[in-house]
Amino acid sequence: MDSRSRLIQPRGPLVVASGKSLSVLIETAFGGLAAARTRAIWNRVVKLVGMKKALVAGDTGIIGRHLVSHLQSLESQWNVVGLSRRDADSSMTHNHVSADLLDRDSLRAALRDHADITHIFYVGRSPQDTAQAEADINGAMFSNVVETANEPALEHVHLMQGMKWYGSHLGQWRTPARENDPRHIPPNMYYTQQDWLDAWAASRSVSWSALRPHQVCGVSDQYPHNAMGVIAVYGALSAEIGLPLRFPGSHECFNSVSMVTDASLLARAMTWCATTAACESTPVNISNGDYFRWANVWPLFADFFQLADGGVKQLSLADFMQDKASVWASMADRHGLRTPDMDNLVNWQYGDFTFNAGWDDMASTTLLRQLGFNEYLDTEEMFTGLLQQYRDERIIP
Repeated sequence: MDSRSRLIQPRGPLVVASGKSLSVLIETAFGGLAAARTRAIWNRVVKLVGMKKALVAGDTGIIGRHLVSHLQSLESQWNVVGLSRRDADSSMTHNHVSADLLDRDSLRAALRDHADITHIFYVGRSPQDTAQAEADINGAMFSNVVETANEPALEHVHLMQGMKWYGSHLGQWRTPARENDPRHIPPNMYYTQQDWLDAWAASRSVSWSALRPHQVCGVSDQYPHNAMGVIAVYGALSAEIGLPLRFPGSHECFNSVSMVTDASLLARAMTWCATTAACESTPVNISNGDYFRWANVWPLFADFFQLADGGVKQLSLADFMQDKASVWASMADRHGLRTPDMDNLVNWQYGDFTFNAGWDDMASTTLLRQLGFNEYLDTEEMFTGLLQQYRDERIIP
C-alpha cells in the first residue's frame, strides 16, 4: 500500500447500496475527507469503491430508456439516476428526478443529493420552430445540466448528437458522411452544444465524447418520434382496415439508401465511448453497420402483418391519420393493448419526413471501428425483431 492509498483508507467497511448517494457513504466512511470536496480526492475514492454513477439527462426518451436499462444490467459497475422534466412513472426501476432543464434552481434542487455523479450522458432534446431557437434552447439546457452537476467527482460528459450535424434534415448531403466533413451554415444545436462543451472541458479535468447515430430504432410506448412506432402502428391500422401495406412516402425515398441505429446497440456504444480514452474529444458516427432501401425491407413488413405489399402510394400520414385515434382506441380495447392513446406511440409528421426524404442517408463508421468498437447488427433482422417485440409487449395486436 503506498502513502496515497493510506491517506484515504476508510475507518470501516464501505458498502455501496443501489440508489444510495455515494456522497453519503463517503461522509460516513471517510469522515471529514469528503468535506474537502476536491476533485482529486473524490476521483480517488470513486476508483477505490469501483462504482461509477451516471446521470442520464433525458431518461424518458427512447435513447435514455435503453441506456438506463443497459447501465442497470452492469449493476456492479454503475449506479444510475435519471433526469427529465417528466415525473417518474411506474415503469421506471431506477432513481429518477424531475426538473426544468432551463431553470438552474430547479436543477440544483433535483440534484442536491447527487453530488457523486461521475458521468453525464446527455440525450435530451427540445424541438423548436426555428433552427436558432432550437440551438439557443438546447444549448442552454445542456450547459445548465453540465454546470449544475459539475461536482468534484465528475469525470466525463457524453453528448448525443446525430446526422443533423451534417445537414441531413436540410436535403441532399455529402454521403457517406465523415466526422471531419465541413459544417453547414449555422445555426445548428449540435454545433452550439459541442463548441460550448469543448471550451468548458478544456479548462477542467473533465473529458467528453459524442456519438452521431441516425434513425434510432427501439420499442417505446412513450416516445412517438420513433420510426419503429410509425411502422408498427401504420401496419396494424392497415391490417385493421383491410388494406395492403402501402409505402406512404415518395418513390425517391423508397429507393434511396439509408441506415438506422438500434437503441440497444447505441446504449452499449455510449457506455463504451464514455469509458474509452481513445474517444475523448472525438465525435464518432454510429449505425448498425449496414445500409438498406425501404424498397427491399417493405415486403418484410407486409409479411409480418400478413398483408399484401401495396407498393408506393404517397400521402400525408399527418392528414390521413387524424381520424384514426378512435380506431386505435377500439383496437386497444378489443385486443387488450397497453397503450390506447395513439399519440403516445406515433408522431405522424415524423413519419411523413422519414418516408419523404428523397436522398441517401449514409455515414461512414470506419472511425468507430478504428477506435475499437466492433459490434454490428443486421438491420433487416432488427426490423422484424422489434416488430415482434411490439407485439409481444402488447403494444400492437
